[in-house]
Amino acid sequence: MSTAKSFNRAGKQPGPVSIQQELARLRASRPKPAPERHLTPGGSLEQQVKRGLNTQRETRIQELTIRSRTLSEQTKTGFARARDKGRAKGAFERSR
Repeated sequence: MSTAKSFNRAGKQPGPVSIQQELARLRASRPKPAPERHLTPGGSLEQQVKRGLNTQRETRIQELTIRSRTLSEQTKTGFARARDKGRAKGAFERSR
């Protein structure tokens, strides 16, 4: 690979992750509740950190779910409008 190509590729970020893929990954990473036979040392600080991480994860899941629904609705309405626009144009042409 030439140096010009390697420099061009250096600034590029990896491709975007689709919303559905990120949702699936986040949902799969949710902690599974399981009874434990021992107490975890670390006390309230550890619980506070875990609570914060879980809150961030759940917030992101909600954001992605809402975005996914919104994009789906926008796509459906966009197709309907495009179809209706073609109908209106054809009706106008026929009325002349």
